[in-house]
Amino acid sequence: MDKSIPKTQFGMVVRERIAQYGYKEYEFAKLVNLNKSTLSRYLSGESIPDYITALNICRKLNLDINTIDTIDINEMKEDTQKIIDLRHEFEKLGVIKEGQDLSQKQLDLLRGLIITNKTMFQAIDTLVTADDLHLATVISKISKPIKND
Repeated sequence: MDKSIPKTQFGMVVRERIAQYGYKEYEFAKLVNLNKSTLSRYLSGESIPDYITALNICRKLNLDINTIDTIDINEMKEDTQKIIDLRHEFEKLGVIKEGQDLSQKQLDLLRGLIITNKTMFQAIDTLVTADDLHLATVISKISKPIKND
């Protein structure tokens, strides 16, 4: 692996991405053919994998091995909590099964749908009165604010 990537940076980024994908560490270790203690040493920064192992880990987590050193870990941690919360909401709604593997692309799509629906419902709440509950009126009143977002 590129020696310029600090061991702790690799470990922190991989740890966050494992959490974002909803894996438990032992599940991910099995997925990449490592024992849990070896993976734990990588995540803690105690050691760093060889290039082929690091590449395999990055591929499974949809990470670019060449940009790991540029990732803002604090921003990634904030994203992780949002993704975990979103995953729990989807599980409660029955959209996904508990522990179902979703790619970042799928999560982004689902997040976009939620944001769109949230915008639409906020527009309905602010623009539509009880007297306006005819479908054509609702559509005409909410279409402007949604198009502007």
